[in-house]
Amino acid sequence: MRNCLSYNNTAVLEKGYAISLRSLSSLASKLYPDKTLLVAMQRTISIILFKLEGQLIKRNPDFQMDSRLLLDKIDYISKYIKINGISYPIKSPSFPTINPQNPYELSLEETEVLSDIKSAFLDSVRLRKHIDFLYQKGNVYKAYNNNLLYHGCIPLNEDGSFMRIHLNNKYYSGKNYLDFVDKTIRQAYLGLYEQKNIDLMYYFWCGRYSPFSGREFKTFERMFIEDTDTWIEPSDAYYKYCNDEKICDMILEEFSLKTKRGHIINGHVPVKVKEGESPVKANGKLIIIDGGFCRAYHKKTGIAGYTLIPKLNIVSTVEGLRELPEMIFKVEIPPVFSVMSALVLALFLGLAVVWTKSENFERLLDEFNNIMLKLVYAIIIPILPFFIASTFATLAYEGGITKQLPVFLKVVVIVLIGHFIWLTVLYSIGGAVSGKNPFSLLKFYGPAYLTAVGTMSSAATLPVALSCAKKSQVLDDDIANFAIPLGSTVHLCGSVLTEVFFVMTVSQVLYGQLPALGTMVLFIILLGIFAVGAPGVPGGTVMASLGIIISVLGFDDSGVALMLTIFALQDSFGTACNVVGDGALALMLNGIFKKDLAK
Repeated sequence: MRNCLSYNNTAVLEKGYAISLRSLSSLASKLYPDKTLLVAMQRTISIILFKLEGQLIKRNPDFQMDSRLLLDKIDYISKYIKINGISYPIKSPSFPTINPQNPYELSLEETEVLSDIKSAFLDSVRLRKHIDFLYQKGNVYKAYNNNLLYHGCIPLNEDGSFMRIHLNNKYYSGKNYLDFVDKTIRQAYLGLYEQKNIDLMYYFWCGRYSPFSGREFKTFERMFIEDTDTWIEPSDAYYKYCNDEKICDMILEEFSLKTKRGHIINGHVPVKVKEGESPVKANGKLIIIDGGFCRAYHKKTGIAGYTLIPKLNIVSTVEGLRELPEMIFKVEIPPVFSVMSALVLALFLGLAVVWTKSENFERLLDEFNNIMLKLVYAIIIPILPFFIASTFATLAYEGGITKQLPVFLKVVVIVLIGHFIWLTVLYSIGGAVSGKNPFSLLKFYGPAYLTAVGTMSSAATLPVALSCAKKSQVLDDDIANFAIPLGSTVHLCGSVLTEVFFVMTVSQVLYGQLPALGTMVLFIILLGIFAVGAPGVPGGTVMASLGIIISVLGFDDSGVALMLTIFALQDSFGTACNVVGDGALALMLNGIFKKDLAK
């Protein structure tokens, strides 16, 4: 609750989990009438938190968290607090609910608020559902496919050895410690607990030697002390050693995993991209994911976080590349106006022609379209192979092709798998809508698929695709004659799917990060619109979308060149996916408009 208030995200509690903050807000406004409601609520719940923490720490000396007992270190007259022998002034020194003689005792009003909050949390159906899911599906750690996944750290001593943690009158270390943590939190969840196990849930959240945090939280200092030196949170030695390959091998061996091919997948560790930090550490042995997804981390990390695609490591910077020789000459042709201006102008001109029924201007635009298509067929397409070849030659000379080409080949494989998954979905829907066996149509599409792979052109493949569709007995000829030509123009599922994957890959390779989520959503929407007008020629989709690649994603000349080059690696298969997918759309239309068609 305190975190939600600190980040001004109370909607998670109130709307997401139907947890009322009414009692807390009522008490907060009474205690701190001179502050905004949000600040007052944060202050109120924080004092309750510090009191409860103090009670818990006092009854668990084995937690070794006496440094967090700070309410009894405050001089409530001078408004100073003494920490490690140094006195610091208290920021906003107002503590109306604290009894200086017994600072960790809850007031009557705080007790009532706490009771209301506890009931609200326990009664939340949505929260219970989410917690149940976490316990059913989650683990403190996961050893799978020779990979070790865990959240925070494995506590280590300063010399790099496993730290022995003394809890419940026993010592734990390494794997044994994480097994103890997992067992304890599950016992607490199932109600098979003593008070000690409930207290341990707190320790596992913010204890100095917790595997989930591995640091000493300075919540009080950050809230009440101006001196930022007091905010520094001592961290476990693990974070110093996680870039050491030998330490990573030691951890893998502790969990009976092979060190030669094993990896550690480490979550919840912010990657400071702004400072040049890489998520891949220890010579590839340790990979950091998810650190930075929280909005509060963005200023520190400079990125929303990292996710993991198995066996796919995209390195954004490649060292040791040779520099290209200086160009002998360069011809620059500045555009008449920006790409986005051209796109908007074209869109509104088309709409205006339709609205005004301007036949003369429509004929003029048709003539201009014919001119552009002629230029594409006569100039662009013939020189495109030379452009792609020169781009690959540049990468080969620099040495980058040996580093990045394997990545792109992996992405191509992923995209191809995506094509077949999407076709399966389309034909399953088509079969459900039409009530026909989709394989009765799909089995005739082999020649069309191969033609599309060979020509890389939907237009060139159209006659073959139409012939294949008419061979099936499940499609009406009128439906086929309508849907197949229309689909070849407006249905470009394979090309769009491919381009989305590749723009993200090129962005990671050249610019070191993926486009922002909002940017990608806008790009996908615009891509779906402009792809409709793409010519049915090799690379037509990517060429039609160059404008939004430059204007929306911010790709420079290098990005555009690499995008065109890598798109050419699988354009034929994207076109094949488009063509075969048209059959599924025809099957859907057949089911809607020709329900009585004989089997």
